[in-house]
Amino acid sequence: MFSSRKSIELFKVCIICKSKAYLFAKDNNFEIYKCSVCGFGFTNNLKEQVGDYHRDIEYFQEEELFENIFLKRVKIISRYIKPASKVLEVGCSNGLMLSLFKKRGYQVVGIEVSSYASELAEKRGIRVIKKPFEKIIFSEKFDVIIFNHTLE
Repeated sequence: MFSSRKSIELFKVCIICKSKAYLFAKDNNFEIYKCSVCGFGFTNNLKEQVGDYHRDIEYFQEEELFENIFLKRVKIISRYIKPASKVLEVGCSNGLMLSLFKKRGYQVVGIEVSSYASELAEKRGIRVIKKPFEKIIFSEKFDVIIFNHTLE
């Protein structure tokens, strides 16, 4: 449940358009701001994830459900990119979505800090970078970068 404190900042500058962003929600670990102009939402004071993601098991138990959801997304994205495009997924979990892109002939790379999930993605033939996104310096370029259930 979100709580309010008297010492919180009610406004920040939007990181996209530099307009005023207002406090949308807050709990003990982070604050969510939403821009009053462009609508972009961003998190402030988010703690870095260390180790495995606490919901890994749910993603694996419901893989058939997630495959249906991801297949719809892959079909939509595929309309806008060329065959053999390079796709990066930040927070790729077990590599399920990237495996669907790979089956269509796309070049895929995942980023995943969860050791258990990244091992499963590698078993699918996905190249996985096992560092936090903000600490990676890329030498390659990507046509699509996906943040699915990652920025929250």
